[in-house]
Amino acid sequence: MRLPQHYKILFFGSIFLALLAMVLVHISTPAGAGLANDSAAYIGGARSILAGTGYSDVWLDSSLEPITHYPPLLSILLSMIGFFGIDPLRSIRILDIFFFGINTILITLLAYKATRNNWLALWAGALFVFSPALLRVSLFAMSEPLFLVLSLFSLFLFYTSVEKQWGVKWLVFSGISAALAILTRYSGLALLPVAVILIVLENAPWQQKSQRLTVYVLPVGLLVGAWLLRNRITAGNITNRVLEYHPIDLDQIASGAYNISRMLLPYEPLRQAAIRAGVWNGIVTVIIVLAYIGLGVLVTKVLRKRYITEKDLIPSSFLLYQFSYYSLIFFSITFFDHSTRLIDRILAPGVIILILMAATLLKQIYEWGERSIQKYWAASSRIFILVLAGAALTVSFIGQTEAVAKYDQEGQGYASWRWHDSEILKMVKDMPTDVAIYTNTPPAVYLVTGRASRVMPAEVDPVNGNTRQNFPDEMVQMRADILAGKAVLALFNTSDIESSQDQMSLSGTLSTLPILKKTGDATLFGVSLR
Repeated sequence: MRLPQHYKILFFGSIFLALLAMVLVHISTPAGAGLANDSAAYIGGARSILAGTGYSDVWLDSSLEPITHYPPLLSILLSMIGFFGIDPLRSIRILDIFFFGINTILITLLAYKATRNNWLALWAGALFVFSPALLRVSLFAMSEPLFLVLSLFSLFLFYTSVEKQWGVKWLVFSGISAALAILTRYSGLALLPVAVILIVLENAPWQQKSQRLTVYVLPVGLLVGAWLLRNRITAGNITNRVLEYHPIDLDQIASGAYNISRMLLPYEPLRQAAIRAGVWNGIVTVIIVLAYIGLGVLVTKVLRKRYITEKDLIPSSFLLYQFSYYSLIFFSITFFDHSTRLIDRILAPGVIILILMAATLLKQIYEWGERSIQKYWAASSRIFILVLAGAALTVSFIGQTEAVAKYDQEGQGYASWRWHDSEILKMVKDMPTDVAIYTNTPPAVYLVTGRASRVMPAEVDPVNGNTRQNFPDEMVQMRADILAGKAVLALFNTSDIESSQDQMSLSGTLSTLPILKKTGDATLFGVSLR
């Protein structure tokens, strides 16, 4: 079947961008997929499934406990590939390459549905491909690439259902995709309020609305419910977190603001120049104000008409998703997991939606100019769009060029040469199997050496920020094990990765322990085993 000329540009353009995206990931992962703390859970979980021990925390030196904090879909997918003899640590790189290309196509298609303009759709796809932060998110052995595929696909299917006069099969598939997104990252729950609100606000009888809500929500309830029930039965908890109030602190806000600034203005010299000139805060303020104005216009339209039109549905969903996603993240940090940091991979879904919102806004500016009776305004709108879109793409392209030149020199995170050539880790790997390994970064020990280790005692629980009452006893036990030759303590500087064990209140104990080996950024404590 021959494609109409109108779709050829979109089809071949999106394929070209997807192939370019995949090449960028391939070039940027010379040592394999990047590795961070959570990578141990996904890689270890997949290996555990392959070994027949279920979805368990094999990277920790303890009795195998079922994993509940990390949803299972990525590990299940890796284990399925593992049946063909490919280790999850290798196959995750293949998936990262593939998912970055698929996400490029999905963003391009979503932008087209929102704008009905080939060039704006391809611009949105290119902006995604040339974003250094979004590329970095796609380089790691983490759940974000798969999560983005499923989230964007769920939105795509939902819009298709609306276009097909609320076709049931599309809505069912959208709900299934949303459920799978939740089974990849719990923040996929942000999709539910978007779909529910849009269905409730549609111009239809309540009987039809309730049927559509059921069709969408039922797959989510069945699939996610089954996973949570498994957690409750096997581990006695749902997500290994306790509801407890611990508000977001200034450090988290500052870190989030910094990372957002890097994602919005990816060329560092220009970002620094904007900060020195005092205009960066103004740029961010304008973006926030425009978002609230858009939300206000949406609310006003809905209140006036008492329903949402099909024309407003897609831009409305972008706004709703932004507020739903970030509200869920802030709620999680405040009540469940205080250790979560507003880093690139946490902020990425909202930034992608921001790209789609930008494409929609440019389309609106173009239409305002075309509706004007003054030719001057029509020409001005076109020039404004070309300049703004071109400038954004140019800045991203320059930033991406510099990023890829850096990424292709070595691996990211624990996959870098610093970790794989670490003398401390080589010694740890060669330790007798009956010697326990205490460390401030069990993920690095497992991912580099393949050995399970024990979490070094920490005075403060990173999840809730509370002082651990049994900390002194744990320190005494660890010290006794080390002096008896039953264990060693490997300490590393993990500030450049993503450490959740930054509490180093061990100076008193460390001064009493013998040192086996000390390098520039790592120390191995223990007695000689010879």
